[in-house]
Amino acid sequence: IMYRVIIIDDERIIVKGLSKMVPWEKYGCEVVGTAEDGLEGLELIRQLRPHIIISDIYMPKMDGLAMAAAMKLQKDDKTEKYKKETSADRKRNGSAEVFLYIRNSNLL
Repeated sequence: IMYRVIIIDDERIIVKGLSKMVPWEKYGCEVVGTAEDGLEGLELIRQLRPHIIISDIYMPKMDGLAMAAAMKLQKDDKTEKYKKETSADRKRNGSAEVFLYIRNSNLL
């Protein structure tokens, strides 16, 4: 099984970098779609039902946290898990603000 990945970010260079630089196939994954904001991302999620979603938090139209809340309201799979990087983690790791969603708990 290939795990379906969607990348959501309003900065195209980030989307392109994550899509091309990560050896997705090596991890049994495939990028099946990208979106530029939370509204577009939510629609893509409904259509493609990905296993993994990597999303920016701050985006136009709908931010990543509002998108996650909308997904949680709509979820029908009781095994879905949500994982958010906290502010303390970002400071410690020096990383960007992102939201990571993993649908299949076997991936954790």
